[in-house]
Amino acid sequence: MRTTRFGVRNENASQLVPQQKQHGAIAGRPAAAKRNPLAEIRPRPLQQQKSKEEPGRDACELQGMEIDEEQPQQLSMAIEQPETDRHAPLLAQLPKIVDVDTADESSRDAQLVSCYVKEIFSYLQSLEGTQRVRRDYLCQPVKLEITPRMHRILFDWLVHHRFGLLPETLYLALHIIDYYMTQEGQSVGKDNYQLLGVSALFLAAKVEEIYPPYIQDLVNLTENTCQDSQIRKMERRLLAGLEFFFGYPQPILFLRRYSRVSGATAEVHDCAKFIAELARCTYDSAHLPPSLLAAAAFCLAVELLAGYGRICAQPQSWLPELEVFSGYLKADLLPALRLLAKAVLGAYSDKNRFTAVRKKYESRSFQSVSLYPEFDPASPVLQSYSSC
Repeated sequence: MRTTRFGVRNENASQLVPQQKQHGAIAGRPAAAKRNPLAEIRPRPLQQQKSKEEPGRDACELQGMEIDEEQPQQLSMAIEQPETDRHAPLLAQLPKIVDVDTADESSRDAQLVSCYVKEIFSYLQSLEGTQRVRRDYLCQPVKLEITPRMHRILFDWLVHHRFGLLPETLYLALHIIDYYMTQEGQSVGKDNYQLLGVSALFLAAKVEEIYPPYIQDLVNLTENTCQDSQIRKMERRLLAGLEFFFGYPQPILFLRRYSRVSGATAEVHDCAKFIAELARCTYDSAHLPPSLLAAAAFCLAVELLAGYGRICAQPQSWLPELEVFSGYLKADLLPALRLLAKAVLGAYSDKNRFTAVRKKYESRSFQSVSLYPEFDPASPVLQSYSSC
């Protein structure tokens, strides 16, 4: 063998052998193995889970190999619950609960990040304390010029004129209005309350939508009552009031989670969406945390539909799976259920209330849930919860 500037010549074979450029392949050192970045982030415990139940080719290859017993074991998919007496019943049920995030084919979709879903929703619940809407903020600490009736009319008007936007956009706009009124309510009067609503919708659309509406569309929506310069000025005030934070979780996120955990039908899910939207547009329930609002709406929807014999995936209103994955016991939902039942009764006892919300859910795309006889004011379920 003789080394040349072009490589290594094998004089016996009369051919050039390319010289390795990898670090460690010169001066007789063995060539370093080529790195595979994807293999480095692959969870190692999964490589050790070829159990004795599947003695395939991989299992045969493992025979005779020394396995380090100190290597990390497979991570448990159970939810970590606070070690309190209140959650003791939930902790006892954990071994019996099926992990819905790994039980079907959708768990293999990398875009759904099913392996992180518990951490994601735990983080969303921790954000609920960042921008809490104060209860009775229109009356305390000082009485504001805006009344609950004005609040209801504005919110119903925003539902009617939503430009086909996402549910997240509507919920975020409603939250921006309530939270800004909690902080800077004294600066908002009757003359600029509609301006606040339009500006909040415009700002929420910029956050959630790919194609937000043009500002001129909002000006036309108000019949030129609000000008584009006024909307931009109010938008700057909202940004300062919220300190540029728009990550507050919305009820629709938790509602989708509860529907998936319980295997709810489309009827149950749309009915819960209808109840949650009615409650969110009601001033008395504006202070409820999003996860609690969604949990109470789902529980009430299941009880209403199950009581009339409609097709429902689960006849039980609040399953053990929902207790574990939401962190709420059935007793924790009672105060919220009372407020939601009153909101539904108020919407159906007075036909002039929330006409836009009811008309929206008359559509077939929402299973026409607002036309269901279950929402009759004489419903025993609604009557029992409203008086509890």
